[in-house]
Amino acid sequence: MSDASADGGFISVAADRDSVSMGDDVDSHATTILLPQVVTLGEAIALIALEFSLGSNTTWSVEVDGATVAVEARQIQDRLFLVDPETPFTGSNVHFRYHMQRDAHEVKAELSRAATLSSGPASVPSRSPERAAGPLTSGPAALG
Repeated sequence: MSDASADGGFISVAADRDSVSMGDDVDSHATTILLPQVVTLGEAIALIALEFSLGSNTTWSVEVDGATVAVEARQIQDRLFLVDPETPFTGSNVHFRYHMQRDAHEVKAELSRAATLSSGPASVPSRSPERAAGPLTSGPAALG
């Protein structure tokens, strides 16, 4: 992955995560992260996950603009996608939902079933076509 589009463009993404305990609620986890204008869903989630303390034995689902797209499986050092991670990232809001130390594969199966029952297969909401245009070049990967 390169770091910015040819015109140096970045997108601003609002990101947040659930609190995991009362002491964790002292400071807000909400932040704004700058990502390259052209980035895949998988790359975007990987960069955004770096901004948060997600623990080492925890499971998180990842929502992009309200649609669940992945499960962050810290205990197995993996990310399980409900949609194609090579999909261009077009979101404006990412939220990590806490599932304690539950088995990541079980969480993914439950979320997949719920998505299928409610509206068909999970999909990534799209923003504007401008977000998915332009080649990547070098520059800072994430600022914020």
